[in-house]
Amino acid sequence: MSFENDSKKKQEYYKGKKQYISLYKRARGCKFCGYNKCVSALDFHHIGEGKEVSISNCSSLEKIKKEITKCVVLCKNCHAELHESREGGTMVGYERIDTKKLGKILQILSGQDRLNRIKKEATI
Repeated sequence: MSFENDSKKKQEYYKGKKQYISLYKRARGCKFCGYNKCVSALDFHHIGEGKEVSISNCSSLEKIKKEITKCVVLCKNCHAELHESREGGTMVGYERIDTKKLGKILQILSGQDRLNRIKKEATI
């Protein structure tokens, strides 16, 4: 009986963590386009070098909350465009990304210096 109770408690705990993450994603929506209709279509994107662990691998709600502070929520489309544009530090994929959106993405995630450098490289 103890095993059954432990199993139920564990299920409730994980359900609570999943619910917290879902509510957080829906409330924030995509940082770039605002999409928030389907929580499964929203990802956490770590900013900078502070990533300790993937959100899905966090063992406690406290760790989830700590790691989320290092992230922005992006929809799968914006997340894919961001990573494609940064692939290898080259101009790969830039022509397919709206320039205003790209500017906003780089400004938020990389700071103004990186944005200015990329704009300069794009004109060369």
